[in-house]
Amino acid sequence: MLQLKVNSDINLIAMHDEIVDELYSLVVANKKYLSQWLDWPTMTNTRDDTKLFVNSTITGFSLGTSLNCVIQYQDKIVGAIGFI
Repeated sequence: MLQLKVNSDINLIAMHDEIVDELYSLVVANKKYLSQWLDWPTMTNTRDDTKLFVNSTITGFSLGTSLNCVIQYQDKIVGAIGFI
């Protein structure tokens, strides 16, 4: 798994299957807030929606077309970032 330590509190970790549950929970907890600016939270209705997204990011990475990471602060996922 690709991981970049930014500092003692922050890591960028390439998306992988083991983060699906935590990422889904984060989206659900912040769906109303995120939906003020983004369209995709309204399309995230089940854990499987998040799993499909994570799998698509893994495919993009394996093809060399993108890199999507979760942002981890003090060992908890707090967000995500994508590079295309």
